[in-house]
Amino acid sequence: MFNECRTEPSLDELFGDVAMRLLMRCDGVMESDIRALLCKLKGARAMALSQTERGAGADIIAVHTSDRKVMG
Repeated sequence: MFNECRTEPSLDELFGDVAMRLLMRCDGVMESDIRALLCKLKGARAMALSQTERGAGADIIAVHTSDRKVMG
């Protein structure tokens, strides 16, 4: 089931495992539900990161602008 590099298995490897599929079926979880949730989380994370980067840049500009006013 797992790759030979001794790293964590990929989602495809996990979803292809018979035992994992049986556990998911017992819990009423479908592969498509998990993939859809991960897609939403990826989008939310990207949005949060882009807002953080924009916010940090705006703070730097504000600091430089206020320094010029004080010095001038």
